[in-house]
Amino acid sequence: MSEDGTSLDLERWRGLDALGRRDALASLENLGTALETLGREIEAAARAEPALAADDAAALADTLGELDGAPAVARADLLRLAAGALANLGKHEVALTTLDSARQLAAEDPVVAARVDVASMQPLAKLGRVRDAIELGTRACGVLEREGRPDLAARGRFNLANLRKMSGDHAGALEELRTAEAELGSIAAIAATIENTRGESLLQLDRVFEARIAFERAIDAFEATESGYAMAMAIGNLGDLEARSGRFHEGLAAFDRAITLMRSVGAEPQARRLEVDRAALLQSVGLHEDAAEEASRLLPALATLPAEAARSWVVVARAALRRRDADSARVAASAALETAGDLEPWRTDAMLLAAESAMTAGAADEARGHLNAVDRGRLGMLHRAVTARIEAGIAITEGRVEDAIDTIDAIDADLLPEWVVAETMLPAIDALAIAGRIEDAIDRARDASRRIDAARTSWRTERLRAAWTGGRIEIHLRLIGLLLDRRGEGDLAEALAVAERARSRTLLEHLDRAIGESGEDDREVAGWRSELEALLSRLEDDDRSGRDRNGQDGDHEHRRDVAMAIAPARLERIRTLQRLIDDRLDATADPDLTPAARRPESLGAQATIAPDEAIITMLPTGSEIAFVLLRPGTTERLPLTASVREIEGLGDAIRFDGERWSAWSAGGPSADRRRDAALRRLRMLHRKLVEPLGSALDGVDRLVIVPTGSGQALPLHAALDADDLSLGERLAITLAPSLRIREHLLATTPPPRTPRWFVAGVADRRAPRIEAEARCVAEIHGDRPRLGGEATVETVAAGLSESTMAHIACHGRFEPAAPEASGLRLTDGWLTLRRLMACRLDLDLLVLSGCETARGRVAAGDEVAGLPHAAMRAGARRVVSSLWSVPDEDAAEFMIALHTRIAESRSADPADAIRHARRESRNLSPHPAGWAAFQVHGV
Repeated sequence: MSEDGTSLDLERWRGLDALGRRDALASLENLGTALETLGREIEAAARAEPALAADDAAALADTLGELDGAPAVARADLLRLAAGALANLGKHEVALTTLDSARQLAAEDPVVAARVDVASMQPLAKLGRVRDAIELGTRACGVLEREGRPDLAARGRFNLANLRKMSGDHAGALEELRTAEAELGSIAAIAATIENTRGESLLQLDRVFEARIAFERAIDAFEATESGYAMAMAIGNLGDLEARSGRFHEGLAAFDRAITLMRSVGAEPQARRLEVDRAALLQSVGLHEDAAEEASRLLPALATLPAEAARSWVVVARAALRRRDADSARVAASAALETAGDLEPWRTDAMLLAAESAMTAGAADEARGHLNAVDRGRLGMLHRAVTARIEAGIAITEGRVEDAIDTIDAIDADLLPEWVVAETMLPAIDALAIAGRIEDAIDRARDASRRIDAARTSWRTERLRAAWTGGRIEIHLRLIGLLLDRRGEGDLAEALAVAERARSRTLLEHLDRAIGESGEDDREVAGWRSELEALLSRLEDDDRSGRDRNGQDGDHEHRRDVAMAIAPARLERIRTLQRLIDDRLDATADPDLTPAARRPESLGAQATIAPDEAIITMLPTGSEIAFVLLRPGTTERLPLTASVREIEGLGDAIRFDGERWSAWSAGGPSADRRRDAALRRLRMLHRKLVEPLGSALDGVDRLVIVPTGSGQALPLHAALDADDLSLGERLAITLAPSLRIREHLLATTPPPRTPRWFVAGVADRRAPRIEAEARCVAEIHGDRPRLGGEATVETVAAGLSESTMAHIACHGRFEPAAPEASGLRLTDGWLTLRRLMACRLDLDLLVLSGCETARGRVAAGDEVAGLPHAAMRAGARRVVSSLWSVPDEDAAEFMIALHTRIAESRSADPADAIRHARRESRNLSPHPAGWAAFQVHGV
């Protein structure tokens, strides 16, 4: 209040107590003028601090009601302002209740009553009553224009533009904006808001260039007026535009910035809305499970935000489709439809998804029904592409393959991002193949594969590049399958090259140093890393591994895995921290560090094959895996194709046999029966996957296997022939992540050098032989072992970094739900996969004598998260590890035989040494649990 008691500003008002506020209002000489001034200040504050503005307006209305003779319409106008701020905060039901009170107070003043109706439009629309909102707003604007208030009518027209945009009438929205701008364009804050809304409609009309200009103008204007809330909305819209344009990195960065800004002004519902946008963008990248998990987490908080809830259900449904879980997808799509109501474009998103889910489930009529309910005239370019893909899929299901091809060909590819064009080609590729037009199908598949691979190089971080390729692996698989089926000259070599473009790419790029680090961590990221490392390295142990089925301590000693007793909240925190760190890197990575594109013609695997050597590479074609043999000067497809399900079943059964033997006492009446059952399984493996090779391996002494998918965990080396000789005893066998990675490792392997050994062991009551094993291994190589208290995380990490050969004997674990929590248990904690990847190694050989150290989680594109791949990423060229838990005595004997052979041969090559160790171990323990678990990764 001024000295003369004639005015009152918002800052002074906030500093008064209840009595002071009443006295201040009562002493004003011109109450009406003062209230108008305060109203404008509150309205301006609502854009930056909506929660505080809502409190200010409500408190002012309440205080005014305590004064005798105070005008009711003034209170109505203040309640209108309070409701507007509440709506900005997502409190739509409360806003409507407040507006009902305002409408009663303004009954005698048509202008104020009309303004209350205009204010009701936003909360009505957000609660799904868009048509009611448009009808109410149109009537209110007419009243304001008749009452000679075109300025207020223009504000209503602006709100109507938003509603028409929500209903899908974007042309009508632009017309409303033109009317509003003619009256309000000179007001900076309102002009900026008009630009932002114009950009939203332009984007839906696929006028992307004009939309970008509108958003950038709005952001600049909001920043100049310090309108944090509105600026965050405009930045989020720009993020959506970047995502639609295929500029996903820029989109992620924009959403992160907008979410942070929105929360800084206390607008949590709007921040959640932006988080839904971000989840949808992650799904576009290929991070379907991450996106679905984020969307599912948000759903309980979106009860009053139907549009955002519908979009979250869409994300969940799409993730289910990617898992080929059509039933779950249909349930989520139905929830999306129910939640979206008449809200556009979310209703269309939900309807198309429901159609796609029905088509995937084989319900063509249901899918067509959903498509028929879509307003085709209002579809944007992305929706048109999705619609065409679904229609083509229905046509294929009904045998109308030419119609499917024509539907895809009718799309204007020039208007679509490269990745959308590639995905849209899939049904056309299938239709062409069904029609027998194999040449055309291959040409389409080549084009789609090229588009995906070219787009991949734009990603700046490994996580997003892996997700991008993995999320679109079907395109590469189609091309591989078509090439293998055609069997023309050069087709097999091209299929190999395509597989290599999609296989273990992030590991290869890291080894090639085609990418770099993202720079020093900021303080927040450093804190996340510190907390994550502490959680990963201090997870409690569960001694279930030393118990038998009755819950009693077993009387045998074995190197069983130490299972993690991770509370759900702790596991969730681990995964949250990993996402926070990865997302920050995604948003801030240096664009100059993106990997260079790789050309298929650079594949030179045959030049590296020795005369007595062969390579078997597995080529995925979808539900099946083909086997290809490479020998010096020749490449041939082997007469063997196994189903993915068959390989998974064999691998799981053999690993179960090994685990069961380790978990139970090796003696007892059922021991022989369990051993015989395990041996029969290995003979079956030989019949199914080795005997069909015939004479292909004649003259071969060394075999390199390049596995794919479930083949990563298949112990082909343990397959037993009719003479009970395993393939891994006949041949020296190594596993390589890809042909290119093998080439790289061979090219970077130094000439023979004097080894520098590092040996460490951590024993306990479950595996007491570990200490004796470590002593013996160290003695074989003339080294001093680090045992017990000396084998700390820091000591072992340093020892690995300073050595050329290493042997680590301890408990290990693999955690599928959080692979980076997998690792080796040392004296003071866990050497985790994440910590191992951060080491800088120059190891010719790393032997991991622990349980399950060879296991890993395999993502699409054969991106493996496991200890061998982490060690190779850090700089190890060869890694010996185990597929399952091995009895303690058997593990020690195997390792002593292995190292004795290495020392005698004076070589860092473990493939031949492990062959001899298998032979010796079988003489000591005929059950495969003791000799079949260990394998070699690398070269």
